[in-house]
Amino acid sequence: MDATFSNTSELEIFKLGSDAEGALSAVGKVEATARFQRLAWSGKVGSYDLGVIAGGLENGDVALWDPSKVIEGETDDVLLHSSSAHTGAVGGLEFNPFQPNLMASGASNGEVFIWDIVNEYKSYSPGARSQRIENVTDLSWNNQVQHILATASNTGSSVVWDLRSRREVLSLNSPGVIGHNSMMGGGRAGVSAIVWNPASATQVVTASSDDNNPVIMLWDLRNANAPSQTFSGHQRGILSLSWCRKDSGLLLSSGKDNRTVCWNPLNGEIIGELPPSSNWVYDVQWNQANPNLLSGASFDGRINLYSLARESDSIESAVAPVSDDPFAPQSSTAFAPALSLKRPPKWLARPCGATFGFGGKLISFGKSAAAPVAQVPGQPAQPAQPAPALASIREFASEPELAKQAVQLEELLQNDQAAEVCRERLEQSKGTDQERSWEVLQILFDTNARDKLI
Repeated sequence: MDATFSNTSELEIFKLGSDAEGALSAVGKVEATARFQRLAWSGKVGSYDLGVIAGGLENGDVALWDPSKVIEGETDDVLLHSSSAHTGAVGGLEFNPFQPNLMASGASNGEVFIWDIVNEYKSYSPGARSQRIENVTDLSWNNQVQHILATASNTGSSVVWDLRSRREVLSLNSPGVIGHNSMMGGGRAGVSAIVWNPASATQVVTASSDDNNPVIMLWDLRNANAPSQTFSGHQRGILSLSWCRKDSGLLLSSGKDNRTVCWNPLNGEIIGELPPSSNWVYDVQWNQANPNLLSGASFDGRINLYSLARESDSIESAVAPVSDDPFAPQSSTAFAPALSLKRPPKWLARPCGATFGFGGKLISFGKSAAAPVAQVPGQPAQPAQPAPALASIREFASEPELAKQAVQLEELLQNDQAAEVCRERLEQSKGTDQERSWEVLQILFDTNARDKLI
């Protein structure tokens, strides 16, 4: 609830400029029927060049808007579709990264639906209702296999679904949560967020909202009995995760301790952290199209935009003078510094390069072509493996003909054929100013060179 106790809920669209300073103004705004729990924006789909914006609302509605009409300020047909298929608040919402027309939503009572927004917004369940989950708190599409979906729940269990076979294929139980009976007990730590490794089809991370055990767990589905790694660093429960698709070595988390932390998921090291917010940071996101930008939304009514290179911009939901009242909207005049990492991200690395060495050598590095992956009959297609980085050393000659002659000369000299070289050059230089020079050089290789020179 904000300072005015308003029940109005609005969807706002902001345009980010390179020279933006201070609070940004919305370029489009439309009212919603209830408060937002989740928000997702698809890529281009069908005739919608700017994609489709979907909202998961607290009353269980799933609404979709046309962002181009929101920006243009139109009121007719701006709401594309609204459905009350869910019986409780929507806790998970995401578009498929391979097929932007497919959207997954999850809510209370273990409800999970898959929507086809270009086929009359039809929805279906990925399988029979799972007995391991109650309220869906988050969901995530696999970044490598398009028909795999993971859902998180307040019971402490996460379920992996196979949409092709329409069934639950795997469950991940947080430590202390074993089977269905224990899930119904009180005080169990819920899973607040779940996200797949963008570079691996079998790795997924989950976050715990438990203040007594605020950890991030990395799971490898090849051995899903227990997490392969556990990351500790937050002082209170974790609320959100975001894994950078341009660099799988960067994982963001935020939580009730007002912190936003960047992890290296390979070893669990904290490699960066933003200054703490004045309230819980309940949502953090990489800009997957431009990972130099990231955002954090907190309960102080602010959405902060951060950069890896410059000061942050700020979008404020309510503008008011600075006040000592902790419930008053915050001022937009104070900006937090940009995120500083212990190592440069992968997208800033040089993809290729070259330098000259001694002896006409050229040393270069780059990536080779990706290795083809054999297709197993009856099995889904496997993604191509990333191309390895290679370094190579080549001979370089700015004058190829001269270099060729130098190589030939070197070979003849090594075979004690210097006299033969001089004889050939003498024949070639007849009638030129070089004839006498080659004649002298030829004499030097004769047995009685002294007499012939005199």
